[in-house]
Amino acid sequence: MSDVIFSPEHTTEQVRIVHLTSGEDIVGRVVYDEARSGYTVYNPVTPQVDVDTKMGTMRLGLLPIRPYYGADKVKEIFVSSLHAMYVSNLSEQMEEAYRQYHSRIVLPKLDSLSSLLS
Repeated sequence: MSDVIFSPEHTTEQVRIVHLTSGEDIVGRVVYDEARSGYTVYNPVTPQVDVDTKMGTMRLGLLPIRPYYGADKVKEIFVSSLHAMYVSNLSEQMEEAYRQYHSRIVLPKLDSLSSLLS
């Protein structure tokens, strides 16, 4: 009997978040590997949340999975089903942040663009 509490068949290669039993989260392109009974996460990053209690705001950043390895070193990782509590979809904002993190093209926000034109 498996302790997996989610259906692995639903995880195709799309940007998702894998929540680990350790409490950590890994964001990346997730593919279920039935032969190895786990998940391959391509271009993995870890979310970093910063809360400003004075301003009442929250900021989200994405960091390399292990910054001391160097961003170019970790292209994929494998997470055993024994260590994954669940796999979930991301919010649109988190998906966009992930795309921007891995993109070499930086697009200005509309507010920034309008301020440049004034």
